[in-house]
Amino acid sequence: MIFVTTYKVKPFLTKEETAELMGVFAANGPGPGTTAHYVAADGSHGMVISENDDIGAAYRNILNYTQWVEYDTTVMLDIDDADEVVWGICHSHVASPPEPSSTDVGLAAYPDALYLICSFAGPEPVVRAWSIQNGAVSEIVLEPM
Repeated sequence: MIFVTTYKVKPFLTKEETAELMGVFAANGPGPGTTAHYVAADGSHGMVISENDDIGAAYRNILNYTQWVEYDTTVMLDIDDADEVVWGICHSHVASPPEPSSTDVGLAAYPDALYLICSFAGPEPVVRAWSIQNGAVSEIVLEPM
């Protein structure tokens, strides 16, 4: 199963609490099956992507950090077992063009999916579609019906 865990650091941690959190992370690491860990530039929140067949192991690792961090974990559909496919993934860019960022390319885990990006950077929203396969990015032209 693929797990996407978003988290935010609890507000108003002291320097001592932050140091303690970093010590626990150094001792325990990101968790079994972690494939990516992204942290916001200001350190206030982040996202961990992992692949693990043992849901218990994934949650046990999260428990190491609950004193300092709040979590929202979503178990993604186990695509292989369900005989399903991800055909499209959509997200937005608030202040940048609707083009895949390096983070988007790094997170692109479904090479057959269409990546739709909506930008709110201009006066009107703009949506563009992309194919992202093994780091190669190609625009797919959307045509109105």
